[in-house]
Amino acid sequence: MEENKKFIAVTWDFTVVSENALEHAIRISRTIDQDIHLLHVIKKGASVSEKEEKRKKLEVTCEETYKRFNIKPLIVFWKDPYLQILRNTLQIIKPV
Repeated sequence: MEENKKFIAVTWDFTVVSENALEHAIRISRTIDQDIHLLHVIKKGASVSEKEEKRKKLEVTCEETYKRFNIKPLIVFWKDPYLQILRNTLQIIKPV
């Protein structure tokens, strides 16, 4: 992957709203040729089994997305606190 390549970040919480956001991101990604990253936040203190369960569910989501749209998003996990997530995301997504 190219360094500093732009991408479309989609927050993912396994809801219909997330699915709609992903479908919009797919349409946009086809127009502007950008990768899609699914961003899922894991609660601070989550157990190893809970983290693994979420990862497996996300992998299934990515496989289903690939079968349906021929696009496979990258999975990105972030831990709480949300302010640190925002700081890190803003460092990744720098204004042009």
